[in-house]
Amino acid sequence: MTEAEKPLNQNAAGSTADAARHYVNHIGLNFTLSEVRIDFGQAFADSDHIRQQCRLVTSPVHLRRMGQEICATISHYETRFGSIPSDEGSAVALGTEGKGDG
Repeated sequence: MTEAEKPLNQNAAGSTADAARHYVNHIGLNFTLSEVRIDFGQAFADSDHIRQQCRLVTSPVHLRRMGQEICATISHYETRFGSIPSDEGSAVALGTEGKGDG
């Protein structure tokens, strides 16, 4: 398998088998001096309700590292597949809104 064919969501060991997978389209961030809390959830177009799927707690140093990885991944994605739309309407038009990996 070439590097371009590898899934982008593999962990360092190359496996996603033990990871729970949830579709998320909402993020909430809060922080204190020593920790950052990241809440991932699913928002629905016909409701103000957000279903929280996962909370991650990390340090500011790790948050910066993750942010750098996210930016690098976006760059690689756009190199491979083209520009990512900025608005939600475009995501719906592309057929990506609301799809999960179940």
